Amino acid sequence: MVESFIAESELLQTMYAWLIRHVAPRAAQLDTDPAALLDALKGLGEQGWLALRVPTHQGGLGADANTYFGAQFLLARYSGALAFLQTQHQSAASFIAGGGNRDLQATYLSAMATGQRRVGIGYSHLRRPVSPLRAISEEAGYRLHGDIPWVTGHGFFDDCVAAATLPSGDAVLGLIPLTEHQPRTLRSHLQRSHPYPQGSLIISDPMPLIAMEVTNTVRISLDNWFLPASHVVDVKSMDWLPTSDRQKVLKAASLALGCAQAGLDIITDAVDRKGWRSLTPHRDSLQHAVNTCFTACIEQLSNPSLADSDVHHRRRLRAQAVDLAGRCAQGAIATVGGAANLLNHPAQRVYREALIVTVTGQTPDLAAAMLSQLATGCKPLE
Repeated sequence: MVESFIAESELLQTMYAWLIRHVAPRAAQLDTDPAALLDALKGLGEQGWLALRVPTHQGGLGADANTYFGAQFLLARYSGALAFLQTQHQSAASFIAGGGNRDLQATYLSAMATGQRRVGIGYSHLRRPVSPLRAISEEAGYRLHGDIPWVTGHGFFDDCVAAATLPSGDAVLGLIPLTEHQPRTLRSHLQRSHPYPQGSLIISDPMPLIAMEVTNTVRISLDNWFLPASHVVDVKSMDWLPTSDRQKVLKAASLALGCAQAGLDIITDAVDRKGWRSLTPHRDSLQHAVNTCFTACIEQLSNPSLADSDVHHRRRLRAQAVDLAGRCAQGAIATVGGAANLLNHPAQRVYREALIVTVTGQTPDLAAAMLSQLATGCKPLE
């Protein structure tokens, strides 16, 4: 059960209490107000929760996979926007911690744990058949050309771990600033102080999105951008991302299950407020399904083996978690009624968040698993 799992962890208990006090009452505001969302993100940093999986000797908390899963579940339960934003930063911290750049690790990781440095990511484009961002090795670094189609957190993060494809098919990951740079404004200074012309970095306006628009997702265009060796996080083999997607297929299931629990919280509140006790068994059935999926995910994360059968099973669990997010969000709308059509209603927010957890880290194999899961619920009534 979810509640007993959380009760067994001092960290998760503390986080649960903090979220109830500081995030849950402001969930609607965090979904629309960037200043409030940034304040909440800084609040996580003040608690030391922004590098959960980074080893303690590098400045993080060294949380295991199960504890991290529980933390992401709780964050998504109370604010999908905050959960989505901080998971970008958590991923960046893990990239830096797992890379070989000791200077970056020393400079960034402890500061990232407390939010003094905030870093996003830009690598999902590597899942495309042709990467829109290319890198060429040159003396003392790499030269980057092309676009990063999706970078979340402009205005929240100082830097971004960007991934560019090398001619070999490998990928270089490096830190780039999340501030715009154009040659005409920097040329005279760089010619005097830097032997390598910087190139340009252009940031689009935030994209108009149906969900979590507050997190400021932008497109970054790089022209002849110089990435110095000092800012290289890692160089990954060409099969890195497909392998990582298989190994970490359950990672985003935590966000989906947190979204599902948020929908159940709304159903519970509506049932209690309206006195519709006849709905309680249906709510309990959904809660049981969420608890069962959560427990199955934890059991899988506790299993270090990763045979092909495990990957298939984990994809099915991820698909089930996403399905539950959609079902519980729609159940919340059905229970609330017409008020759920209000843009600022919690049921509307959770319904939109279910869209995000559906497409996060999407791959063809995951899409197939999700469609299969949906199809099983479409059997005609007898």
